[in-house]
Amino acid sequence: MALIRKVGFTRFSRWGVNLGRLDVTAATHTEALDGTDEIKVTCSDDVNKGDYIVWVDAQGKTHEHIVDDASRTHGEDGTLQTEFTGVNSIAELWDDWTDDVRPSGQVATALARVLTGTRWAVGACDVTASASVVLYHQSARESIAEILEAWGGELETTITTNGSSVVSRQVGVRKLRGNQSSPKRFTWTKDIKTITRTVAADNPKTRVYGYGKGVETDSGAYGRRLTFESINGGKAYVEDAAATKIWGHPNASGTALPACTSYVNEQCEDAAQLLKETKAYLAEVSEPKVSYEASVLDLYAFGRSWEGAAVGDRVAIIDKGFTEEGIRLTGRVSQIERDLLGGDATVTFGNLINSMADMWQSVSQTLKNSSRAAATYDAVAGTSVSWLVQLQDALNDQFNSVGTYKVETFELGSLYSNVPLNPETGLPLKSVSGMWCVNISGRGIRLASSLTSSGQWNWKTFITGASVTADCINAGTMRADRIRAGLLTDDRGRNTWNLTNGTLTTNYMKANNITANGQFSCGLASNLLQLISGEIRGSENGVQIGVIDFSAHFRNVQTGELYQGLQLQAQHGTRISSPQISVAASSDISTVATICQTGTISQPIISELHDNGNGCVGWHYGTFKISHIDGLCTTYGTVGTG
Repeated sequence: MALIRKVGFTRFSRWGVNLGRLDVTAATHTEALDGTDEIKVTCSDDVNKGDYIVWVDAQGKTHEHIVDDASRTHGEDGTLQTEFTGVNSIAELWDDWTDDVRPSGQVATALARVLTGTRWAVGACDVTASASVVLYHQSARESIAEILEAWGGELETTITTNGSSVVSRQVGVRKLRGNQSSPKRFTWTKDIKTITRTVAADNPKTRVYGYGKGVETDSGAYGRRLTFESINGGKAYVEDAAATKIWGHPNASGTALPACTSYVNEQCEDAAQLLKETKAYLAEVSEPKVSYEASVLDLYAFGRSWEGAAVGDRVAIIDKGFTEEGIRLTGRVSQIERDLLGGDATVTFGNLINSMADMWQSVSQTLKNSSRAAATYDAVAGTSVSWLVQLQDALNDQFNSVGTYKVETFELGSLYSNVPLNPETGLPLKSVSGMWCVNISGRGIRLASSLTSSGQWNWKTFITGASVTADCINAGTMRADRIRAGLLTDDRGRNTWNLTNGTLTTNYMKANNITANGQFSCGLASNLLQLISGEIRGSENGVQIGVIDFSAHFRNVQTGELYQGLQLQAQHGTRISSPQISVAASSDISTVATICQTGTISQPIISELHDNGNGCVGWHYGTFKISHIDGLCTTYGTVGTG
């Protein structure tokens, strides 16, 4: 791919000393709505952990990243190369402290309180809600994450330079990042092959039952949950009839039944508010969750210019993969991965965000009674390679900050919880958010972080003498004699290993040694390279253009001896572009080879003899010229006669 724009990367020490431009050979930038903001760079400079990298993208926006991890390689040829990962420089706020701050009112006011004493200032904030929060004994970065949880919105950083150094760093909270009036449109049809479409495993729901806080009884316990049928025509649910025709399922008579689920807000005490929230939840879950991943160049080929796309931009989508008429969806650009030197970019957009942050969010839900945990699961807040350590630290904080209630009976075994338990049933005396329970019995161990609709512990994780069953497992290094699974995949689905059929799909794979059987193919149908049975074949749009055969045989017609050698075959012509070609009459690579000549050889010759008829002969003469390039004859002929 041709170089579109040279991006310059300037390195600064942690103290702001300008260390000059980097000599970069490869660079990518990944930015996503889940908070991911990192660069991966390969250069010849000796870059160290903690260095600051400042650069300006093609849209003129300045970025600043802190080097998180770096590796220096000494090549066999004497070359030096550094590969490093840099994260958004807001990560430095992990080292600033919030002792006891209790902001309230507007989000900008809360940010200002937290950023006092740091070198960061309050940026653009368009969230209008008012809220309050207690920020106590934690890092400034964790405090910003709690502000986002309390006020809502999406984090945005702004870096300003004077051409030689950074002069300001700002943190803003936007209601929605990106252009929400974006003209971007996209229609998916089944004949599109070069754009990856991913549909979430969860099915759309078309009827939602709403439940609020349990109604307190005279004894102080909580009974049936609040519902809204009294203000909703006697119905304790809301339904999208049109969606039921698509996503419902037939009953015995063939009539479409709705796909049902529930919405629970344990803090809601108002039926009208509960109805409003349940309708909003229905609008969210009645749509299929779909994402589309495509190169900007591929999108351009379909007549869609996305070169200026930014994370958060709104996209109007018509997906004809579900119905012939198409389902209209509203999505956003959730991730952009740019090749900063080559110019292409991979855009992920839609209404499905499936990334590592989803895993963090699922863990966060079980800890939502303490907003400190949310900071740990914010990808932009922490370094990309230490997420597990941060997760462990957050969990340790949770375990250290709560008391323990215990119930033990022969039937139940031992139950431990962070809330008071009924000594006979082992259930919580009051249902609150963030409840945990661990049950140890003769069968094993099981864990729950919520209640079922019937008020029982919702056990989801089990440890027995035979197995461990869990929704989510976080691990650093895993060792096993055998892993039995359908599909191993990374968080974005770019690298997958299907253990059922053995298919391995990967991008950017590096390997020192590979031994493989069968056929190897590389490239697209327009330009395809294949290694088959000792041959390297090149094809263009299905037509074979050339072959290099490493298993060729030929015979010496004079001696009859059979030789093995190399055969080169081309569809029409073969071009050799080289300053020099050398040859040797030997297969020994240590034999000195002779450089083939490039130039013109001239030789006077008699071109014709004839009898003059008088006892004498006559002749014509000229100069014979032959031209060579790298030993191959290109032209020849006789010039002039006399």
